[in-house]
Amino acid sequence: MGLDSVELVMAWEEGFGIAIPNEVAEGMITPAIVIDWISKRVGASGECNPCFSMVGFHRIREQQFTTHGIPRRAVRLNSLMPDAWITSHTVRDEVRCRVRTRAMALIKRRKLDPRWKRNEVREVVREIVREQIGVQEFSDKDHFIRDLGID
Repeated sequence: MGLDSVELVMAWEEGFGIAIPNEVAEGMITPAIVIDWISKRVGASGECNPCFSMVGFHRIREQQFTTHGIPRRAVRLNSLMPDAWITSHTVRDEVRCRVRTRAMALIKRRKLDPRWKRNEVREVVREIVREQIGVQEFSDKDHFIRDLGID
């Protein structure tokens, strides 16, 4: 395992408050495998909340409609936010920001209440991957070394 891989595993351990043995970590070659293993390890329930990014998008779209009168269909991921004249901030950027905030809040909250849901584990694993290796767009089936370029 390279340094990037070790740091990624350490971030998952810290985020979920678990220990990942080296032999298990070496087999964690895709986000899907990590999600499955951590879900079992923390006893995540199969109950699902809506996807964090979907909830974020719908809230942003509702806000744009009610606050600025922008038609719902006009709000898309590549649409500029109303303050974009300053930052060229898109709806996609805002969704990512909200997902990151919610995932980090989950980590803090789970230290007090350790009950996880599988989709929460997924979102936190994916956010840790984004934060650690800087890749924003990837699939749960992508290979860490081959597809995401970590060593």
